[in-house]
Amino acid sequence: MQPVRLGTLAMVLAGHWCSRRCCPPDLPSMPRWTRRRIEQALKEGTVNGVASTNALELGIDIGGLDAAILASYPGTMMSTWQQAGRAGRGSATALVAFEGPLDQYLARHPKELLSKPHEHAVVDLDNPYILNGHVLCAAAELPISDRDEACFGPKLPDALAHWERNGRLAKTSVGWVYHGRGRPVAEVSLDAIDAGRVEVRCNDANGDPSHSSRGRLLEVLSERRAYASAHPGAILYHQGDSYRILRLDLASGVAAAQRVKTMDYTEPINQPSIAVAAEGRRRPLNGGIGGGLGSTLFVGRVEVTDEFVGYRRKRYDRVVQTCGLELPPVQFATVGVWCVISRRIRDAPQRANACSSSRQDTPYRTVACLTMGRLVV
Repeated sequence: MQPVRLGTLAMVLAGHWCSRRCCPPDLPSMPRWTRRRIEQALKEGTVNGVASTNALELGIDIGGLDAAILASYPGTMMSTWQQAGRAGRGSATALVAFEGPLDQYLARHPKELLSKPHEHAVVDLDNPYILNGHVLCAAAELPISDRDEACFGPKLPDALAHWERNGRLAKTSVGWVYHGRGRPVAEVSLDAIDAGRVEVRCNDANGDPSHSSRGRLLEVLSERRAYASAHPGAILYHQGDSYRILRLDLASGVAAAQRVKTMDYTEPINQPSIAVAAEGRRRPLNGGIGGGLGSTLFVGRVEVTDEFVGYRRKRYDRVVQTCGLELPPVQFATVGVWCVISRRIRDAPQRANACSSSRQDTPYRTVACLTMGRLVV
């Protein structure tokens, strides 16, 4: 199939569906009952389409969809086929390429997209944020014993000790068993590892079952996303309506919103920084142009600090206002990979500029800069 025809098909299908019935959004931050109501309407045929984020990859199970329209390349082959698979066998899938270089490359070389195998899923069992949640869910299904270290890796005792200290697991004669309340699977997120949650609420009671004394529940965001999308002054769009965030209370996990009529949107201004906490492993960088030229690749523990210092209010991609923010920084520890560039490479652009500025020298200067860029990345 030709990329141009796919784009035309996408626009025709979207126009045909949306002209008759509305297309409600489906977002991972929506309350569960709201998503289920939208999915039920789609199953019953009372709506003809759903505009969604990649929440459709994991959170919806509807057979018989006529088409899936992907807005831009999702970033991986696995996500592309997962999203396309929402439509099922014998249905149409259209990928509408955006202006980015990767989208445009795939639009001009569709075989690169259709013939390549998907990526292999890799899970780092040494990551406590991943391991702890899965151990908790597994213990709710069957008791965990020392023999299960073959499945969960050498960090299993640390995870068991963590949940025992928190009163969620108890050691019995048959192994470690779940000792908490409720279903632990509801607490383990598939798309985020930060534990904080922020409820976005609006005080406009309209009979919604999510309404309480604190206001009607719009969305539930991770704490990291709340910094970017639910800070004071942010414009948040929910099911076609626009809301302005009045205040963000991180202690209680609530962002107060007010419904407004506006075509504006906001973009956060953040300043991330990374500090090396401990060096783990290192090796010389021998690949690439020049064999690495003395550079070294490192793996180790790093401390990440992300400060949200302000936001831009935009209208049709034009900045109409820039405002400051006073929020505590987001800090977390993780594992990072970094490269120490050798002095020989760092000094290469200066040596190139010292040479003649004739046309013959231009390729050398370009190669030197490209080499640095590839090593830094």
